[in-house]
This record gives sequence, C-alpha cells and structure tokens, in this order.
Amino acid sequence: MKTKSFKKLGALLIALLLLLGILPMAAQPAYAAAPSQTASIGVEYSFDGIHDASLDATITPQILSMVNQSDVVLAPTPTGYSLAIIDHTLPAGAAGLDGKTVKVYYVTDSSQTASISVEYSFDGIHDASLDATITPQILSDVNQSDVVLAPTPTGYSLAIIDHTLPAGAASLDGKTVKVYYVTDSSQTASISVEYSFDGIHDASLDATITPQILSDVNQSDVVLAPTPTGYSLAMIDHAFPASAASLDGNTVKVYYVTDSSQTADASLASVAGQAINAGSEAGTSAAPKTAAISVGNSVASIADSDIVPTGANAAAALYSDPGFTASAASVSLSVGSGNHLYIKVTAEDGTTTLYYDVTVTRAGTPSYTDASISPKTTSFDKYAPADVSITLTPGSYTLVKITCDGTDLTADNQYSVSGGVYTFSKTWLATLVNEAHTITFVMSGGTNPTLALTVSDSTPTTVSVTGVTLDKSTASVTVGKTVQLTAAVSPNNATNKGMTWSSSDTAIATVDANGKVTGVKAGTAAITVTTDDGGYTVTRKVTVTAADTPATGDGSNRMLWIILGLGSLLVGVCLQVWRKWKGLRAI
Repeated sequence: MKTKSFKKLGALLIALLLLLGILPMAAQPAYAAAPSQTASIGVEYSFDGIHDASLDATITPQILSMVNQSDVVLAPTPTGYSLAIIDHTLPAGAAGLDGKTVKVYYVTDSSQTASISVEYSFDGIHDASLDATITPQILSDVNQSDVVLAPTPTGYSLAIIDHTLPAGAASLDGKTVKVYYVTDSSQTASISVEYSFDGIHDASLDATITPQILSDVNQSDVVLAPTPTGYSLAMIDHAFPASAASLDGNTVKVYYVTDSSQTADASLASVAGQAINAGSEAGTSAAPKTAAISVGNSVASIADSDIVPTGANAAAALYSDPGFTASAASVSLSVGSGNHLYIKVTAEDGTTTLYYDVTVTRAGTPSYTDASISPKTTSFDKYAPADVSITLTPGSYTLVKITCDGTDLTADNQYSVSGGVYTFSKTWLATLVNEAHTITFVMSGGTNPTLALTVSDSTPTTVSVTGVTLDKSTASVTVGKTVQLTAAVSPNNATNKGMTWSSSDTAIATVDANGKVTGVKAGTAAITVTTDDGGYTVTRKVTVTAADTPATGDGSNRMLWIILGLGSLLVGVCLQVWRKWKGLRAI
C-alpha cells in the first residue's frame, strides 16, 4: 500500500515538473509551404502603352499552380479601358513566373484605333503614288517598321522620319508621318552636257548633272527649258533612258537648229499699260524708234515685266543707258518728263531686233491727308466683356469697308456707327479666338488705319476629377501594425484633389485621413477612398492577421502553469492525507 502511494506521489511529481517546464513535452507537428511552391511575381500595368508605376505590385507568397489571370488584372477594370493583353500565359506558364514580371496592358476602348497617313519623299520629291494609311492601329504599338518601305527602294537609303516612333505615337492619330529617302551615293553620276546652235558650240551653257540616280536620267534632264527662242531641238547624241547607266563620266551633246517657222515681229505694243506709237526711226541702237507716254504719280518705277512686245514669243529687254549696254530689271521715275526707257525687242525668230527710246512723264504728287484712328491698340477680356469704341478721322478719303483679319465685317451686326465713332459689339468680340487680331479700316485711298486688338479670357478655370486609383490591388497587415495605401486622382492637374478614407469594419482595421491602415484584429475589411469632387471611389481588401503567440516558456504564462501545477499537487496531497486518516480510523 505504501508502494502504491509512492507511485502516485511520483506520478504527481512528474506532472508538476512537466507543468513547470523542467521536463520537455512531446514536439507538436508544424507545416509550412514548400519553398519550391512559393513565388515572387512582379506585376506592371500599362495604359495605352504608358507604364503606370504607381500601380506596380508583387504577388508573394503564391502557390504557383494557383496563379491565374484574376491575380494580376485590376478589379474593377479601370474606367474607360479594356484589357488588351497579358504578356505571360496563365496558369499554364505560372511555374516559370517566379522572380519574373508580368506586364498587363490596357487600352482605351475602340477609340484607341488610329488612322495615320504616310507620305514618302525621294531626294525631296514627294511620290504621291506611295501614299498609304495605317488603320486600325493601337497607338502604343506604332513603330518605325510600320511606316518604312520594305525592301528599301533601289538606289536609296532612309534619311529621316518626321515623327518619333514609338514615343510620340500617341499624338499621330489623324496626322501624317513623312518618310524621307535620299540617293545612295553609290548610285550617283557626273554627266557633262554641251549645247550647240546651228552647229556652233555655246560653251557658256555647258553644265554638269550631278548627283543623279543613273536609272532616272532622261531627256528632260539635259534639254533646255524653255527651248531657246528661235530654235527647235534637233538631236541628242545619247539615247535615254536605255543607255543612262553608261553616261557616268561622259559628255552628252545637245543640238538645236533655227526654227524657220518663227516670226520676225519686233514691234513694241505697250509700256506700263500705255500703248506705244513708235516713230519712223530705223530702230537701231544708234537710231532707236521714239515714243512718249504719261503715268500717274503712283507709278514710281517701270520694270521689264511692264513691257509688252507685239509679236508672239518676242522678248523685251530694259536698259538704263542710251547705249543699250547697262541692262536693268527696272528703272525709277522722277516727277516730270525727264525719264527715258531704253528697250530692245527681239523677235521670235531670234535674229530680228528693234531698239526704242520711250520718254515717260510722271505726274506730280497730289496733296492728300491719310485717314487715322484713335486709339490704335485695344483689348477685350471675355471674363469682363465690354463694347470697344474707335474714332475714325477719314482725312481725304472715304471708308470703303472694315475687315478683321481679312474678313469683311457687317454694320449693325459686328459694329455700329455714330458720327465718326465706330463701336464693335461685345457679343461679336466674344466669338473671336483668344489671340491678337487686326481690324483694318479700308479707305478709298491713302494708308488704311489698323487697330491692334488683343482678345483674352481671364475666366478662372476648374479642372474636374475624372477618377481615382490606388497603388495596391490588395494589402495585408498584422494586428497592431500599419500599412500605407496611396491614392491618386485623375487628371493630375485636377483643381480639388481632396479625398475621404473609410473602413467597412473598424473592429478589424481602421484607416486615417492619409490612407494609413492599422490592423485591430484578425479578419478582412474593405478600405475605400472617395474623392471630394465627383464622389469617385476605389476599394481594396485588407487582410489582418493575428500577432505571433508567445512560446510556452514565456514568463507571462509560466506563472499560470505554476499555480495550476501547485493546485493540482495540493489536491493530490490532501487526497492522500484524507485516505491515510480514513485508514487509521478503520483500524
């Protein structure tokens, strides 16, 4: 009986030692994800080809076999966009994603297709036959290979494309991209050309054609344009374009002969619009034919273009001296009759010539007063509109009309008149573009006064919010810890960027005015941000996990186990004492 009592006491002692942590307890099994099954996968998001780094995220840990499209796409889909492509296959290719970045592309709905015109030029000459249109086209995918010719045209190399691709692609919708090619230097030629007239070589006309793509050389490259007066083309000593490739470094000879069908009329019809009645002089340089005309004071000079011969295809040349040696493009006229024009006319046949001495009388200067306005500059602000009044002093002339930037204005519509005061309606002024304008008072003569008008609009502008985004698609936090959510309103230049944060369950997670989330207890809560302007919202799920449970040997729990152990030991001792006492009584 004593043995049994000691065994029970030993068992109780062992139990006490276990409770006190002196003897080790049996190990409990623990499980963790196999490292080979976890993944760290980066995710990037692009919108119409523009990477939005604020949405970058990392999915970790993640069982590879469970990765799928819903883990990387944004929910809900961003307003105004649709999913275009994910650059990794899911879930079939998920096992290869560990440590990689998945790129998710969104594009604006159908409005993101583009119509881009392309023009091609060769050595500065636009070849309209090659014009093309690229449509439809996702703007972010436009690149050089979409516009250059393949293969490169023979004899040319690409010089420049007048739009940056793909960086500037988003601005190309509806625009024209111009692609320039230049001659490949290995295709150029140096060809000499000589010209002869009735068998006489005119060395002053000798020329060299260079550079030139040999395959493009033809008759029009060597003949004179226009054909020299009195001659017609007789012969070219090379065939074009068949033998062009053999012309590099050689000389092409072009022959002209007198055209017997040319007329011999070298008479003078008019000068400055005035008919010429020439005298009976011989018409030589020593004895030129004489004539006289009169012009108004406004004619300050006479140019060779003011001279009209009578004969078809006849040519007139103007000189400033009676010896017909100093050619002139124009001759200035003084007031009075002391002006002379010395003119040589060559008939169509190229050999018949007549010389003229034309006396020109220019009228004196009349006394006129130009019109004027006051003020000469003014402004109009659409934010504080007011009529604009101008005083016109007509001088020696009368008002014909008023124009604005070349467009005629209508009385009693755009402006009204009271005496010499012209008042422009604020209603009309408000329709003008915000920029500088010129209002012209067109007079019957003299100088036309102009009013410099500046139109502006100082109306304060407000940029409305169109949406809001969060930097994380999901978030997790430990009880007592915090995690930051960052929101961004669209557009970036919105006037009111204020927003309000809220939690669906503050017993699980709370959020402050700046998007800092604090875990309260284990569970999930929806954190929502709402814009003050427009009430746009976006919500993210936040998972709160419990803090780590302190180990068994922690001091805070050891005392409890000691008390429980001592209590159990005391109960056992008391039970043994009672039994012994009961046994003694039985004796």
